[in-house]
Amino acid sequence: MSIDDKDGDHSENDVEEAWLKELLPAHGLPSLSESRVDETQELMSAPSALLWLQELQLIVAGERASKILRLGEASQFVRVIIDSSSERILARRTLNEALAEFLQEWRPSLADDNYAQESILSLITAFQPAIGFIRLSNYMREGGRFNNNYQSLAAYGPTDLQLMALTALRAFYPAPPPSTHEPGFQTYVGILRQHATNPEYAGYAVTELLKLEIFKTQDREILESIAESPISLERILPYLLTPARRAYAPEDLRNVFAHCIEIGSWALESFESIVGNQGGSVDYVAEIDFALKKRYSQSSILVPVISMKDRSTYPILLTREEIEAYTQHRYGSLQQYPIAQFLHDPLISRSALGKELTLRLEQRLKAPDFRSNISAAGDFEAQLERNGARLAISNDKICVRLQHNANILLEGLSKKALNCYLQILMYRKYEKFLKPEPRQVNPREQVDEILARAKLAFISASQK
Repeated sequence: MSIDDKDGDHSENDVEEAWLKELLPAHGLPSLSESRVDETQELMSAPSALLWLQELQLIVAGERASKILRLGEASQFVRVIIDSSSERILARRTLNEALAEFLQEWRPSLADDNYAQESILSLITAFQPAIGFIRLSNYMREGGRFNNNYQSLAAYGPTDLQLMALTALRAFYPAPPPSTHEPGFQTYVGILRQHATNPEYAGYAVTELLKLEIFKTQDREILESIAESPISLERILPYLLTPARRAYAPEDLRNVFAHCIEIGSWALESFESIVGNQGGSVDYVAEIDFALKKRYSQSSILVPVISMKDRSTYPILLTREEIEAYTQHRYGSLQQYPIAQFLHDPLISRSALGKELTLRLEQRLKAPDFRSNISAAGDFEAQLERNGARLAISNDKICVRLQHNANILLEGLSKKALNCYLQILMYRKYEKFLKPEPRQVNPREQVDEILARAKLAFISASQK
């Protein structure tokens, strides 16, 4: 009978039983009225390997599905039995014996019942029987797979049994063993390396390899993982921001940020977004520090700083090449942005800023007539002045002088554009003498006017 059928009066247990039957069609599920008799009482009062073996078979067959559903997973149901036992130590020891015997006969396969596999993986994760690691690792080492889209009873969405199997293996090696040459550890690392090349599991596998100190954050495998699987960063970055990694955070975050610069703008945006989701922010601060100058042989360092909600801060030290690459990714072509947007951005290098300003001035001084060039130069100067900067002459070169008296030399300016701008400055200087004014002109002013006209004549001739 469908649980959606509204005709008739159905008890809550009837509805639950019907739902379980729909999800477990392969199992001869007993009625809930029969399961009300607590069949675990004997196991609780007098635990034995034989009773546990029988119970494990019932669990895997789905006979305990309704009870497990209320607790979440099979291992939780087993823990309740142990905790309720009058002989807890004996119950745990006999469980281990029964679980080892049960798994001796287990040979995982993609064709196996999904519910049974979910139950077994839950038990292996919780109680770590050695034979469970052997059976599972041998299967996965040879490329064996589990269903990654299984509708579990206890989950609201699909359950990934492949990820659950990886989690079960992690229970045996949550940290590097005293000897990393252990065959079991080497097998586990090999399985993680296999999954590190799979976009679906790369983030998980790479993060675990970082935890096991097999990978370092500067390794190319980290970059490749992020580039091939964008969601990898969602696993890697939160782990690097945990308190356990705090001592390594400045170097770790610098390396991952550098990877993101190399990958492209979407990776940088993801980096900032993930940090924000972790309660932090990425701010950009211009720093001048002797120690940093000595390290990078630069006159200044532009430092992104990660600030977390616990008030911890992590400066990210970038090389000049990385800053140049960042500028390209963040802005693409600066031509599409107004001067106000990038003029004071600390992460745009001075060389990139100089090239862009040079290009903009060059374009404005290409008009065929001198008057148009005067107007275009004035417009460019006005944009700079609105943002606290101005054009100036320094050592016979044109530069942009910023508010903090830093000069950005426009070294790439063509000779023609340079001469044009110098002539514009000369024109402005002597233009006042050409304005007609109803006044008496003294002899000295007449001489100045004649000189001004001569200079303007020279300028006009040079423009032709």
